[in-house]
Amino acid sequence: MYMFKMLAVVWWLLAGLTAAGQDNITLLFAGDVMNNKPQLTAAYRPATDTYDYHTCFQYIKPVIEEADVAIANLELTLPGKPPYTGFPLFRTPDVMANALQYAGFDALVTANNHANDSGPEGVLHTIEVVRGLGFLQTGTFKDSSDRKLHCPLLIEKNGFTIALLNYTFHTNGINTTPPVIVSRIDRKQIAADVAAAQNLAADLIVAFFHWGEEYKNTENAYQREWAQTAANLGVDLVIGAHPHVVQPVKMLTAKRPDGTQKQVPVAYSLGNFISNAISTNTSVGLMLQTRLTRDTLTCHTTVSEMRYLPVWRYLETKVANKRIKNTYYALPASAFGADTMNLLQMAPAPFKQLTDALALARRVLQGSIAAEKYTTVKQVFGKEWENLACNALENRQQKQQPRALIATLKSAEPPITGALSEPSTENATSTSTGKTYKIQFMACRTANLTNHPFDNVSIEKNEQGWYRYLSGNFTSASAAQKHLQKVKLKGYDQAFIAMYENNRRLN
Repeated sequence: MYMFKMLAVVWWLLAGLTAAGQDNITLLFAGDVMNNKPQLTAAYRPATDTYDYHTCFQYIKPVIEEADVAIANLELTLPGKPPYTGFPLFRTPDVMANALQYAGFDALVTANNHANDSGPEGVLHTIEVVRGLGFLQTGTFKDSSDRKLHCPLLIEKNGFTIALLNYTFHTNGINTTPPVIVSRIDRKQIAADVAAAQNLAADLIVAFFHWGEEYKNTENAYQREWAQTAANLGVDLVIGAHPHVVQPVKMLTAKRPDGTQKQVPVAYSLGNFISNAISTNTSVGLMLQTRLTRDTLTCHTTVSEMRYLPVWRYLETKVANKRIKNTYYALPASAFGADTMNLLQMAPAPFKQLTDALALARRVLQGSIAAEKYTTVKQVFGKEWENLACNALENRQQKQQPRALIATLKSAEPPITGALSEPSTENATSTSTGKTYKIQFMACRTANLTNHPFDNVSIEKNEQGWYRYLSGNFTSASAAQKHLQKVKLKGYDQAFIAMYENNRRLN
């Protein structure tokens, strides 16, 4: 009986750990944080002679904050003083680090080919700035004593201990001036760092490499060789950067020194996170989300889930006070690529580049071990979404309808709160002339979706290959407004009125 009680207590404790969520953790990895000359110009505030990058990350921030730990590659230096420059020497104002903190990142890796762009003083100042803001940081170090303290970098969260390592294959021919250190890819050093991480009982060892050939969507032999070497030496997860484009996410079979084998995921290149890249290929990057799970009985930790989130660099250009104003954004691509409301009022040309870039990233990742994680504009904007959607619909209607129709919509009867029945055919038209209205309740990539609560649904395919799902068919704007409220009561908060004239879609 005593033994039974003891077992019951153990199971109760384990169940408590599971209920508290202490047996899993999500890590999010982002690619290259760049800052070229046009980005400097866009971030400059002449009225105060300062720079501000916070706006760049306002739409990606909600996605980053969902992760327990978010890590990015800082591919620039913070010299602390002008001149501030872009390529070939990335010298960036310190406030870039403040913006990354605002975005929700917890750790930054700094060993890359531009680490020495501001000389040893720049290496030192970059470290001091990011650590001073509370970031965990590794890859570059003040001196050998500092390296011992911050390599491996231990990240502790939710009862897990993650060891983070960071190495670069070169520094663009600019030598590292002692006492500062930039970690280079070296078998002996990696083996020593992995051993140190194992001695510290790390649950997972992550190596973030700067390597590969720029602008190639496939990894090269050098990347494959070092990924395999790192995995064999004991690294549990390999993340890559530098090519500035998306590369595959694959699984390696590691042969460990003790004779055991282990499956090790490798993301060869996450591409750009924020940059001035103008081509379709370089304008899109990845954030890679990994979930670690600990078996509460064996205490064994595994990578239980890998998902990728395409990130697209959006350059918004507006004219204010007779001057052109550019703003760079990192956008969750799947959310804005499916935004039929066009909440950002994106022009047709950049929207096409967004959808092309998203399609390209998906082609590169096809067959990879990571599945895509989708986001929506509603998740991005949160409580602001409803007002933005209403404003977008009103703006669209003002452009595409007579003012009399807007007045009719505004004076429509109050929402009906009863159960939604089959779409009403009252005021429906069977002719091919005049204005008609339908309710678009969703858009997706398949024309075979049946798990929705509506009958008599019509489906249209738009120019981007998305299928629009529509309910109802009305000649009265008032009737359409009533049905819209019914559709929303069924949970389709993003539904809106689609307008037609002579069977031609107007919005």
